[in-house]
Amino acid sequence: MPKKQENHTKTLLNIYRNRSLDAYRNKRIFTMFRKYSTIRKALLKRGWLEKLPRDHYAHLQTLPEETLLQYAKRGNVYETVLISRMLDKFPAFFVWQTRIQRDLYGDVKPYRNCIRRSPMVDFTTKVGLIGCMEQVHWHGLEEGVAKMSYPRAYRLYEKYDEKNFIDDFRLTQCQALIRFLINNQYHIVDLIDIKEGTIRSEVVKFAIDSLKRQTDESQSPLSLDSEPQPVTTDEEWNAHLADCSRVISSLEKIKCNHSKIMQWIEIGQELLSKIEVKRIDLKWDGWKNLWILKPGYKSRGIGIVIRSSLDEILNWSSAHTDSHYIVQKYLERPLLIYQTKFDIRQYMLISIRESTVQIWLYRDCYLRFSSQQFCLDDLRECVHLTNNSVQKKYKTNTTRDPRLPKSNMWCLDQFKVYMKTQNVVADVWQARVYAGFRENLIAVVLASLDRTILCENCFQLYGCDFMLDEEYNPILIEINSSPDLSPSTEVTARICPMVLEDCIKVIVDLSRNSRALTGLFEMIFEVNYKFKPNYNVKEGLNITGKSIDLCPRRSLTIPPKTSKKRKRSDIEGKQTGKLDQKHLSHSVIFRSVFKRNVGKTRKSYKCTAKYLQKPGAGCI
Repeated sequence: MPKKQENHTKTLLNIYRNRSLDAYRNKRIFTMFRKYSTIRKALLKRGWLEKLPRDHYAHLQTLPEETLLQYAKRGNVYETVLISRMLDKFPAFFVWQTRIQRDLYGDVKPYRNCIRRSPMVDFTTKVGLIGCMEQVHWHGLEEGVAKMSYPRAYRLYEKYDEKNFIDDFRLTQCQALIRFLINNQYHIVDLIDIKEGTIRSEVVKFAIDSLKRQTDESQSPLSLDSEPQPVTTDEEWNAHLADCSRVISSLEKIKCNHSKIMQWIEIGQELLSKIEVKRIDLKWDGWKNLWILKPGYKSRGIGIVIRSSLDEILNWSSAHTDSHYIVQKYLERPLLIYQTKFDIRQYMLISIRESTVQIWLYRDCYLRFSSQQFCLDDLRECVHLTNNSVQKKYKTNTTRDPRLPKSNMWCLDQFKVYMKTQNVVADVWQARVYAGFRENLIAVVLASLDRTILCENCFQLYGCDFMLDEEYNPILIEINSSPDLSPSTEVTARICPMVLEDCIKVIVDLSRNSRALTGLFEMIFEVNYKFKPNYNVKEGLNITGKSIDLCPRRSLTIPPKTSKKRKRSDIEGKQTGKLDQKHLSHSVIFRSVFKRNVGKTRKSYKCTAKYLQKPGAGCI
């Protein structure tokens, strides 16, 4: 190699080495185990350098530096590999990895897109979301700040939960029968026949009695004096469930007269109204008693089925024990758009700072539609699962409304236009829908926080799926830890790169500049997890209250103690060996503590006596 060319090569190598050293000093080295070009471009734009994983451009990483330098040009893969070679001995300060990977470079606390928590409250799984639903009631969440709206659900692989589900299914079937009769009360003559009816009228009375018991339990808590409720055997329940199914599904007639059935309908309507005041989620139910079964740790609609038979549900779970199935009440009365089911994909970002956990919510979202018209008699996945991974397998049904998009997606602006055509109040989106997103997600995060590993600079982007009820109230369905951010349609091709770009603004830019813009991400809640109470360690425990005499006062004589250095008066203030009755009568608790210490070591005696002599000590 000519000397001039050799000098040029050394100069270029020094330039790259200096760039690498500057990147290390300024903590601007990143590594990515997943191919998100938007993230990569955003970091390179900010002056960061990329450290490649071993399996990226593996055939080039084996080449010597001179060869890489020979073909390196600004921005090409040879330069990328060359820079990565220079960074080999330095840690990465931004790591984009998968959940199953081991956390690297923990000693430098890099920005890492992975937050780990206990499986019992890992809300990115169906099982963990149920755990959060159970925990949220213990957190005393403030009204208007955090509230979880989630369909009731049970873990079928746990016996206790399975029993609770069976009880719920039976009670829900009673409610379903009454709703069915209420919905058909103007055509009730088609459902009754006093002479030739095949279903006994006791089926309605059985359901009414069940609703009465539910109402009594919700209004007055159980007490020891309450009368025991009559026990219904499994055989009686099975017979009742079968009769309800024959009425609702097969339209078999009830052997009852018109006046009696109308009287029961009126009573049932009143009881349902009382129950729904306490149980908002019951307003989402219809009369089909449908339940959706989901594998506890899978996503993208894999293994999901919908059933309305108790035996079928239990048998399905028993046949798939390895999948840890959960069962969730299916929303039979969701908000529909042109008679088609949809859900809303919303993005949430959690960031762990030095002493706080921040929850960020994206102000943009999009809708995902089913390719088929909504129908509760057709339980196929193409009708009820709106995931893009499911719907892309099916062609749009010709009976579906042509005003819906062929891509099965709407952006937020299109949904707002639709709401205007339906005469929905202008502020419903912001005041009810978006506010509901915020309350649900804050509640979920707070419920899981006690069992979350809080590592500084860790963050995670989540895809949150919501449905709306008929009054535009959001209902949380599930949360995904690895949402699909690919440009699968025109809608996602616009919003997904924006979300990733704004994610970098929050995680990187804001941490280095408190005035940095955060794009469409809005911080909706912040928790200080390093809270230290402000107390003075020099002061003792101060207990204030009112003196109460629980037993007659007695004089307590302290046994004499020999001491050459100190007199008893230094401890008691009296030579007689008797403590002041004023301080001994304040509390039985402190008197008993004193008595237990009498006769023990001098140290314990002095500590107890000194505390009891302190004015006001021992007051309750």
